[in-house]
Amino acid sequence: MKKQYFLHCSMFLILYSFTGCGSGEANYTLEDVNPTFKGKFLDEAVEGLDYERSSGHKGITAKGGYYEYQQHENITFTVGALSIGSTQGEAVTTPRELATDANVIEDPSVNNRVRFLLALDSNASIIGIQINDETRMTAKSWKSSMNFSLNEAAFSNEIQRVTGDSITALPSPLPTALEATQHFSKTLRCAYSGGYEGSWLSNNTDESVGFVGAMIQATGPVLMMGSIQDENGTAVSIVYIRGEQDINQKKFVFNSNQSTAYYYNPEIQQLQAVVGQYISGTGNSKSYNLIDGNFVNDVEGNVTVGGFKMNRADALPNAVYRYTGFGYPLGLSDAEYLLGMIIFDIDADGNVAGMIHDVRNPFNQPQLHGSVDFETGNIVIVIESEPKAVLRGNINFEDTSIDPDIKWYPDLPDAAPFGYVDVTGCQLQSL
Repeated sequence: MKKQYFLHCSMFLILYSFTGCGSGEANYTLEDVNPTFKGKFLDEAVEGLDYERSSGHKGITAKGGYYEYQQHENITFTVGALSIGSTQGEAVTTPRELATDANVIEDPSVNNRVRFLLALDSNASIIGIQINDETRMTAKSWKSSMNFSLNEAAFSNEIQRVTGDSITALPSPLPTALEATQHFSKTLRCAYSGGYEGSWLSNNTDESVGFVGAMIQATGPVLMMGSIQDENGTAVSIVYIRGEQDINQKKFVFNSNQSTAYYYNPEIQQLQAVVGQYISGTGNSKSYNLIDGNFVNDVEGNVTVGGFKMNRADALPNAVYRYTGFGYPLGLSDAEYLLGMIIFDIDADGNVAGMIHDVRNPFNQPQLHGSVDFETGNIVIVIESEPKAVLRGNINFEDTSIDPDIKWYPDLPDAAPFGYVDVTGCQLQSL
């Protein structure tokens, strides 16, 4: 019996429609035809960066690095008179997109942009880069262009040439190339992290044959998830394949030959290692919000069996913190005992939202909502499942590298925990 393999994740459908007026005629506006989108500039979130759209609109990036753009519109980013670079507006823009002749983050034309922006930060004690009014006013007398492709030592002299002053006059110290690479890599991993969802496409066509999903951790692996179906479309098991991300090449690799794949055995209600490694895939990150790629069947000699296309599915678009990870029964941590994949976001007001992918039922995607106290770190998250459950614990916001201590409880008075959450997080912007 021939089986199809596809990955399942919950789908959020956004429907856009024009509203007709009383006469039955559509009431169109320019905004309907060419809507304005919100992007953000990251080297950490950069606030106070001047930008000009190809339409002539000008602005300054807001808190969180946000700027406005329209589809296919070119954006030029500047500090005073100095141009940092131009690129097409996207949901996320970084120094890598401004360095049109480079891709890897260690390239000087990328690295020096990161270094320079960090040196413009007026408050290095908090996450994010703040370019204040004083710096922007001073920068109006700077040269209009800078050679970002110089080696590390020569770039210091280039800064002095452009600004007419020593680098010690900048608001913050100029970091080394290594420091900038480490910083930017951490920023990119956090920007990529979260949940993605979309369609598995039949081979060489755009026909959707099922759902596809992935979870990307800022400090850990990538996880592809899917249900195996028979020819009648009945789910007979659920497969999870771990992978890794390559920040430099904007790629994600899922390979069951290099990491164990698991399937859910409903008879024993437990995950088991796949016997006979058989499937792998490569994903390309198009714009931090879109991943596409192909799956191949290793048993048949790397034969392509289908493609996939996934879009970001953030719970809170304006999230300040993002956590991703797994749920396990108490006392157990092996992948065979995995209860579910967990993703949740936290906004500046302490609101929490997210979802769980239940490994035992591919059609069960409980939604999460709750709140957190930033002063104490105490967090309570309600799981909208049947029966309801609750996540309770504590998060150390002073150091997101410390894993949160969160337990999984039945929604009953004085109930004892039955599981725990193993998640890692990152901070996307300042509170």
